[in-house]
Amino acid sequence: MSCGRPSGGPAALIHVTRGASKTLLFTVRANPITGEMTASISGLDQAPAAGTPVDLTGAKVWFTIKNRVEDPAPLVTKRNVAAGGVDNQVLVVAPQVGIAVGQFRVLLDVADTTPLDPGAAYWCDAFVQMPGGPPVNRQQVSRNRQLAIDPAITTAF
Repeated sequence: MSCGRPSGGPAALIHVTRGASKTLLFTVRANPITGEMTASISGLDQAPAAGTPVDLTGAKVWFTIKNRVEDPAPLVTKRNVAAGGVDNQVLVVAPQVGIAVGQFRVLLDVADTTPLDPGAAYWCDAFVQMPGGPPVNRQQVSRNRQLAIDPAITTAF
């Protein structure tokens, strides 16, 4: 359960059924003036993030779930290949052309959702680090969102 609400505006709750897999499709856009990147989640957020889609070719992407924002250790961590993970964790949609520009998928599998408590709320975020530099351009594109674990009737497979 969460012990506090992080700063920032309200965002739609992400629902995941315990013991089920779920794919989240993010689209990252950048403010053309400030360069700040934000992401929206397809099918969840009412409007896409403002700005210009960001080409994520070669970018490192992380997605983390914690019990509380301030907890030092994550419950679930997902990374793409560039960030030291594998493509079945986080996948930058390729090629980054047309409507796919700025898109990445987070793949939560059964092993991620089964140990989480139904009815509990968790916190999650996503970071993107663009290739190149210095300086390092790493930004929190999905800021401290709540993730709810829904119970399931079927528990034996």
